[in-house]
Formats: sequence, C-alpha cells, structure tokens
Amino acid sequence: MATGPAPVLSSELIRQSIALARAISAGARSWALYPPEHPAVSAAVNRLVLATRDSTAGAAFTFGVTAQTLLVAGLPVPAEQPVAEAARLLHDHDILQVTFIGEPSTDAVHGLLKLLSADPDELRRTGGPARAWDATGISSIAIEQIDYESILEDKAVQTPAARRDDVWKSIVNSVVSGQGAFDEAQQQRLLDIAGSVYDIGDLANAVAAPKCNMDGSPLITAQAATVLAVFRHLAGIVNVMEPERINSAMRNMASSTGMLDPNVVLKMLQSDDGTQDVSIVEAITASFDDEKVAQLLATAMARDGRATARLAQVFDTIAPDEDRKRRVLTRAHSMLSEQDFGKSGQFKAAWASMEALLLNYDETPFVSAAYQASLEGAGARADLLVNRGLPPEMPEWIESLGEANVRALSVVLMTDLLRLEEDPARAADLLRDLVVLLDDLFLAGDFDSALLVLRELKQASTGTIAPAEARAALAAAGELAGLRDAAGMLADFDAATRKAFTECCELVGPTAIRALHPVLQSEQETPIYRQARDLAVGFGAAAVPHLVGLADDARWFVQRNAAT
Repeated sequence: MATGPAPVLSSELIRQSIALARAISAGARSWALYPPEHPAVSAAVNRLVLATRDSTAGAAFTFGVTAQTLLVAGLPVPAEQPVAEAARLLHDHDILQVTFIGEPSTDAVHGLLKLLSADPDELRRTGGPARAWDATGISSIAIEQIDYESILEDKAVQTPAARRDDVWKSIVNSVVSGQGAFDEAQQQRLLDIAGSVYDIGDLANAVAAPKCNMDGSPLITAQAATVLAVFRHLAGIVNVMEPERINSAMRNMASSTGMLDPNVVLKMLQSDDGTQDVSIVEAITASFDDEKVAQLLATAMARDGRATARLAQVFDTIAPDEDRKRRVLTRAHSMLSEQDFGKSGQFKAAWASMEALLLNYDETPFVSAAYQASLEGAGARADLLVNRGLPPEMPEWIESLGEANVRALSVVLMTDLLRLEEDPARAADLLRDLVVLLDDLFLAGDFDSALLVLRELKQASTGTIAPAEARAALAAAGELAGLRDAAGMLADFDAATRKAFTECCELVGPTAIRALHPVLQSEQETPIYRQARDLAVGFGAAAVPHLVGLADDARWFVQRNAAT
C-alpha cells in the first residue's frame, strides 16, 4: 500500500521551538543562581516572555516532554543542545506536557521558574508538579505530570479492557442515548476521567464511534454533537464536585482533541448550539497551535474542495491576526501539496478562492446600511402588523419562504444568470457559487433541482464563456460532501430518486466515483453495488484514477471490486 512522506515540522516552527526551549533552560539556570530581583533574572524572564509570545501568537503552544527531546504536535523537535537541556529539565521534574496559553504574565513565568528550580523529590512527596502548579491558580500555563503511581500499579489493572468496566460502559451508553443523569458511581468516574487527557479522548472516541451510517462511514455532525455533550458533562461534574479543578479539566478537554478525527473537531468549532458550549469551544480554540489549525484547514479543504463562509468565521476566531493567518495558510498549503487533492487540476483555483476568502473575510459587503436599518425596525413593524390582524394571504407568504421554495428560486435565478452572463470573470464567480448551491441540493436530497444546475454546467462547459471553469466546477461537484452523503443513503432511495441520483453522477463525470467509494467497498454484490459498479464502468478509462483508493485498500473484496 502506498504511503506518503513522513510528516515533519516546518522550519519556522522548529526555530520557535528551539528559541522557547533555550529560554526555559536559561531562565531556570538564572533563577537557581540569583535572587528574583537580580538583573540577570529579569533579563531571562523577559526573554522567556518574548519567546512564548512568538510561539503562541496569541493562542496556545504545547511541548510534549521525553527524556531526550521535546515534541510539538506529536513530532520531535531536532535534539539540539538547548532542546535536549530543556527536555531533561522538564522530564526530571516529572512534567509530561507543558502548554503556554497566550502571553504569560511575569508572575506566571516567575512561578514556572520557581517550580523548575524546586527539588524533584520534594515535588513528588507533595503530589507532583501538576498539583503544585494548580495550587498557584495560574491559568496561562498548564502542566500535566507523569503519573508514576499509575505506571507502577498492577499492569493487569491498567489494560484498556480493565479501564472499560461496567461503570465506563454505562457512561458511554448514557451519553450515546442522550441521557443526562448519572448516578454516584458514574459521577465519580467522570470526575476521574476529567483529570486525564488520554481518558477524555478515549471516552470521546467511544461515544462518537456508534454515530455512523450503515456502511460504517462517520456521521460527522452527530459525532461532533456527541463529543461536545461529553465535554459538557465533564465540565458540569467537575464544576459541581471539585470547582477548583475546572480550569485544569478544561485544558485537558482541549488537549484531548488531538486524539479525535480532525473533521469532528472542525465541526465542533462550527457548532451553533447557542451559548451552551461556548466556554468549551473557546477553551478548545485557545489550545490550538499553528500546526493544529493548519491540519484542520487542510482536512476541511481536502474534504470539501473549497472554503466556506462558516470555515472563514472559525478561522477568523482561531487566528484573528494577519501574520498568524498567513503562517497557518502556508503550512496548510504545504500539507495539501502532499495529498492527492493538492496534485489535482482544480487545486490551484480552489486554493486561490480559499486564500481570498480566509484572508479577506468581511460581512460588511453583504449587509448594506439600508438593510441593517430595515432589520432594526423589523420588531416594531411586526408588533404593528400583529395588532392590526394578519392578512388572509399570510399562510401563502410563509409557504413561499419555505426551504424547498427558496432552493428552487435560487436554482432558477442562478442558472438564468449563468445563461445571460457575458463577462468570463463574473461567470467564473457564478460557477463557484453554483458548486456551493449543488452541495446544499445534494444534502437536501433535491436531485431534480441538482439536475437542472448540472445540465447548465454541462452546457457551459462546451460554450464560449468560461468553459474551462465550467469543467472544473463539474469536476469539483464530484468531491462535494453532499454527494458523498447522498451516496451513503443510496440503499434507502426509491427507484425514481436512484434514477435522478445516477443521472447527476453521469453529468458530474468520473470524479463522482469518489462519492461512490463506500458503496463500491461492499463485499456482497447487492443491487446498489451493481448500480454503482455499472456507473463506474460506464466512464471507461477515465474512471481509473478515481479507483486508486479502492485498489490500495487492504481488504481483498475491495481490491476485487476495483479490478472489476
């Protein structure tokens, strides 16, 4: 099976990591040699504050600790002398992970250097560095310690199977079924879980796992909502039973997102559940370093083939400053260039569109002053209308604003505009908007409207106004998440809907095969599989590049299907 190049840290991230490691070890030496008011200590503290600010860029930066080197995003920093020295210092003090959030104050840095100058044996006798740090109440730096007590316990007790006892299973079942009440034993276990990044991630993955389609593909929205429910329960239990640990628990939840599917994490950040999960989402957002944000962007771009306004909002929240935006985009571009999507023909245009949206996101052009004033007066006008009585046409008016009618109107207006447009640049913009509309139509199961749009794209691909962009739009339609979701429900469609879906795939072209992968992975030759197979075969040789993923699958029957 083909494998890509091993992931590596960017040169800029390595530079920042080495500078921060050097500042930590130099600061600890100065603190041990001189009193806090000495100029040498002041200079060392200032260097550490500046190095931290450079690394976090207003968000968060995490060092994982081993005896030999430091880890960033799970990858080792080159073990230069400052890195190795800082790793030994942190490891000798039983620190497993240290996270800097934003720009720490001078008092926070003083507290860290004091901790690193303490006798390691004395720290262990008093419960370890994490307990000592929690006692300071400083939240801009988070410390997770090596739990030697757990490591030295009976190995049989530490197996995953033993941890997943009846209480653990009952918690999973309660969360999956949507129940919010826990008995005393469950509450105590949730309190224990909140103290471990690994246990939180393990529980989050366990409750998300059942939220899948019949073919095993994940229901990302449902998984994200379920994981947020877990985090909400954990925060609630800690806040009631041990409120002094709430900051530590929130940091652990944020760190545990590294164990989750990036698609799920991104959906969590896009949650629109009102204020219920705002503090949790904000804590997660604050914990992301540049590498994590770039990974999320690359995942979303590879999945959807485009950037959305909602993604731009999330990106603007995580990386509000221009410099960090550009650093993250550069890293995301590097990640994507190593994937199949980054080597595809439509990547250049898609990336340019994404870069423009993410760097220039602004709602002002879409909300005029007159419209804003109209919105502000809507409440008073509604009260007046109610007092006068509703007109008899009101039910028809409301029906005209229904989702189906709005979608149908969008299809008519946008396809008419495409036929009338004579400017290639404006036509290209309109084609991109039509691809976004197609995604909504697929998600809604409105294949009849999707057919109208696809026929217009097909006609435009042989016309004289932006034909290349129209062909790219058709190819991009095959990568849409909505088409993949629709393909996953093919078995539930009636004959007429399956026929419309098949025609949509035929108009899209060979890239539609990617959406059919879950169906084409069937071990049994079901009617749905035969339909998808015949559709793929009908594309002829053009289908081959889109079947490579099936040919690389380890399962023999999937390889058989690809060969067929």
